[in-house]
Amino acid sequence: MGMEQKTHFKVDKSKCIGCGKCVNTCSGMVLSLGKEGYPQMRDFERFGWRGCWRCQHCLAVCPTGAISIFDKEPENSLSLPPSEMGGYMEQLVLSRRSCRGYLEKNVEPQMIDRILNAMQAAPTGGNSSSVEYTVMSAIRQMILFRIPSSAATESRLTKPASTIKRQ
Repeated sequence: MGMEQKTHFKVDKSKCIGCGKCVNTCSGMVLSLGKEGYPQMRDFERFGWRGCWRCQHCLAVCPTGAISIFDKEPENSLSLPPSEMGGYMEQLVLSRRSCRGYLEKNVEPQMIDRILNAMQAAPTGGNSSSVEYTVMSAIRQMILFRIPSSAATESRLTKPASTIKRQ
């Protein structure tokens, strides 16, 4: 199976201007401009360091929306944030706080979907490692999850440090 089939890499030739931004941003160096001046993907053995990183940067940097990869279409992708977003991000990181008190109400399914969609764009060390999330969408699930966890924590807190096994 060719790489275009594995990645679903497509170029809309009616939109592509042959600028090469997709080629220049490709961390896996699997893209090049072909003889006709359109991006093409070379064959590679596996995803990761010696192939496509699955980062979708090619789709993100294309100024005309000509690139599609992994069935993600440019028109369904988020647009780039405004330039002042960097300042907001810095403020968010510098003022972060850990939250351990939660409201006893379910999170709206639409909010969970928004969070999961945003997390798909989070960096993962070259996109070479798969990420898996467990979502508990109901308070009852969370309460049942906490009981054994709380008991284990309580048990460790009441034992002398010398009796706790380290793994």
